[in-house]
Amino acid sequence: MAVAALFKPVAGGNQCRSPGLAKVVNMFLSIMGKDRKRTATRLYHAAVAQARLPVFYDALRVPDSLDGRFDLLSLHVFLVVNRLNRAGRKGTRLAQSVFDLMFIDMDRSVRELGIGDLGVPKHIRRMMKGFNGRCVAYADALRSPVQGDLREALARNVYGTLAVTARLEPVLLATLETYVRDAAARLASLPDSRVLEGAIDFPVEFYDEQSDADELDSGMVA
Repeated sequence: MAVAALFKPVAGGNQCRSPGLAKVVNMFLSIMGKDRKRTATRLYHAAVAQARLPVFYDALRVPDSLDGRFDLLSLHVFLVVNRLNRAGRKGTRLAQSVFDLMFIDMDRSVRELGIGDLGVPKHIRRMMKGFNGRCVAYADALRSPVQGDLREALARNVYGTLAVTARLEPVLLATLETYVRDAAARLASLPDSRVLEGAIDFPVEFYDEQSDADELDSGMVA
């Protein structure tokens, strides 16, 4: 599977492709051990694949835009990194490798958007800052006893670029919040040995397509 290309829309669920990234990734990851290189790539691919599921953009109305795709990818990479950071020293190193892979990918995506060499570092620094801020917000919200904290963080980030954010019905945010909590719990339940091998999975049936589609579709007020 290819890694993310943020400049390409989901377009009905087609996977984004970054064929030229492989050479760059291989050069960068040559300093890593073979196993860590393979595992980091596997984990990043898993986050990309999940973030590209059409249900997020169709049923949950996440904007299929550069910002929307970046936010969903950031959310899923956060979930992976958050779990890895609780898997000891090996997990922490692997989390850093996943982060590095993500921003090699972001660098390539920004360049393919037409940003010149002089402008790329500025864009990447801004994206890194945004990603780190989201990680802090999501981690704090998952630990918080206040029920609405995670929902507010998701509204501010995942739906923050929508001009009609204030018109989103609670069912959309509630569904996404439930999904994130379930995903975090599923990853937390996996033994460290499995996570460190890159063998993770996310919830894929977090809403009943037949019975809940109409309810989710009504989540946007006309």
